[in-house]
Amino acid sequence: MTEFSIIQYAGPIQKLGQDFEVVYFTSVQANATPDTDQYVGYFEKTSGALEWMEFTYRELFSFYKGVLKYGYYESWNEKQYPRRITILDRFEDSDFVHEIRIEKMEIPKQPMEEEDKVLELGE
Repeated sequence: MTEFSIIQYAGPIQKLGQDFEVVYFTSVQANATPDTDQYVGYFEKTSGALEWMEFTYRELFSFYKGVLKYGYYESWNEKQYPRRITILDRFEDSDFVHEIRIEKMEIPKQPMEEEDKVLELGE
């Protein structure tokens, strides 16, 4: 999120029975455009944790708009990280499009080399 050149605070909102602070992220220009992805982050008002992120994905489908749900935060290396990231078509959906579950986080003793990555995938 910090890599976007345009970050704008959009104010507080209540959604799905929770209070959020909303932030808009994009690059190139502030106004919505069919050529540039836009993101709207919903940060839980009390903890400040990113709970939801609406997004457009123009590279895959020029019209696709989805929602990321972040959860099960864990403190690691003095920062908070979500252990589950769920992709939904809409906030209200009960079925997800895709879900990432992170079982373990650790710092490797030495950086992985490209050959190591290939060997791990092949096993």
